[in-house]
Formats: sequence, structure tokens, C-alpha cells
Amino acid sequence: MEPASVLAFVLLGLKSAKVAYKILSSFEDAPGNVKSTTADVERLLLTLERLSTCAALEERGGAALRASLDACRNDLESFANTLTSLTHQAQSSRRDKYWKRFMAIWGEKDLLNMSAKVASHTRNLNLYLNILLRYL
Repeated sequence: MEPASVLAFVLLGLKSAKVAYKILSSFEDAPGNVKSTTADVERLLLTLERLSTCAALEERGGAALRASLDACRNDLESFANTLTSLTHQAQSSRRDKYWKRFMAIWGEKDLLNMSAKVASHTRNLNLYLNILLRYL
């Protein structure tokens, strides 16, 4: 069985990052920690977009990059799924209820932890991207 392409991992991570970013950025009057997490997700989203267009990705992206992308995808998918489940529960479109549910599930410590994970994935994937771009 042929391993999944590196691009497939990038695209899966990109999909989850877009979902998370869309939901987080919808909180217009969010506190600083949510805005910070939103900015971290946006930076990761941009890095994944750059990776998706990198010509050397399939040729030079090895098992280590694939493992990093898989870990990133897992974290983003979990985060996006939690955010998405909250939006489905808040069909009444009442922001206050949605916000309270969000903060009940994602306390400040959890949000900071997620932000740190996203920032770590961004740094790691930017390193891989810079290495790949040197081969072009």
C-alpha cells in the first residue's frame, strides 16, 4: 500500500484550519486570548497554503514532514470539530449562548494550550517549508 501523499496531509490540515479560523474570526468582540488564537490559526493557515503550492513538496517531503503534518492535522481537526459541534448546537444564532458554550468547553487554559500547539505547528512547518524552498 502506497503511503498517502504529503499534499493530502497538507490539504486535510488546510481544511480544518479554514473551519477553525472561520469560526474563531466570527467572534467580533472576542477577548485577547481568542484573538491571539485566531491570529495563530491564521498564520498556520497561511503556512499550509504555502506548503500546498510548493513544487518540491511531493519530491522532497519525507516521512518526518508527513508525521508533522499528521500531528498538525489531528490537533486542528479536533479543534475544528469542537468548534463545529458548538455551532450546530447554537442554531438559534444567539451569540451569547454560543460564546458561553465555547468558554464552558474551552476554558482559558485550554485555549492557551491550543494556541501554543498551533504556534508550534506553524514554526515546525515553516522550517520544513524553508528547507523545501531551498531545493527549488
